[in-house]
Amino acid sequence: MTNHHIRDFEFLCREIGTVGVKRCYTSFAFPYRKFLTRFKTKFPGDSLYEPTRSEQLNIITDMQAVASAYGIRLFSCCNDHLLQVAGVEKGHCIDGNLLNHLSPTKQVSVAKAPTRKDCGCTKSVDIGDYRKQPCPFGCIYCYANPLWN
Repeated sequence: MTNHHIRDFEFLCREIGTVGVKRCYTSFAFPYRKFLTRFKTKFPGDSLYEPTRSEQLNIITDMQAVASAYGIRLFSCCNDHLLQVAGVEKGHCIDGNLLNHLSPTKQVSVAKAPTRKDCGCTKSVDIGDYRKQPCPFGCIYCYANPLWN
């Protein structure tokens, strides 16, 4: 069973669309080792559900229809098979070209620095200190979560 609910996504699109958000970046979770360890610790009796490619395409098709209805462009990061859905664009978590477009006076690197298959990220440097300023949410998927390191 998936925790995806298209009505929740529509609510978010409707709300964020009113404040000028025009882009949504999404991907399906990649079951990397630290995440799987954290998942088993946090939810020892549960198992992780990984949707099939067909299920992923159905979910993204629904998300694309909703996003476009609110004038929001949908980008997929690290899941290039989702680009076959009309309107879904290649996304990058760290996009040097976009950053340079948004701030033409301060240029950043556009050198590719992928972290996994289908990753299109550009080179970056973390400026945060997650141990001194931890995020209060404690998400088990986040690589920068010091509570789980």
